[in-house]
Amino acid sequence: MRLCLDFLTAVEATPPELTRLASANGLDLMAIMVHPAEGVPDFGMASDTAMRRETRQLCRDLGVAIDMTEGFLLKPDTDCADFDASLESSAWLGARCVNVLLRDPDLTRLADNFAVFCDFAGELGLQVVTEWSRRTPLPSPAEAAAFIAAADRPNAKLQFDSLHLFRA
Repeated sequence: MRLCLDFLTAVEATPPELTRLASANGLDLMAIMVHPAEGVPDFGMASDTAMRRETRQLCRDLGVAIDMTEGFLLKPDTDCADFDASLESSAWLGARCVNVLLRDPDLTRLADNFAVFCDFAGELGLQVVTEWSRRTPLPSPAEAAAFIAAADRPNAKLQFDSLHLFRA
């Protein structure tokens, strides 16, 4: 089993610091925040910055891969074009997948935005994972699985977060 160091473990750590932490602890995977989100430091990973370049080089030098990038929320006012730079950055960093959180109670609009998000991520070679949670419009694994199946996007997957499972 492979373990992945999640940015929430040390939310104040910059992506280069997180890369060093993963390597120092024998981990070869990490998840980082790329798209700015409320309450989380924005380290400028959605554009061509020195920190983004340093992170990619450290990953190569230390043998740490970016498994997943985060910060993507589909809310009522979401314009998926706002994610383009962050998704492109995720692909440039070599991420395997992106985590999108479903936070729109209008399931029709949510499905439309999810399809747009998946299509662009797919063009970049990224898998899309989403979580179910009692605090979302899809409060059960069955509802989330049905939503993913209805989306009919080959790169869309359902992720089980043990925290949400525990809370349920």
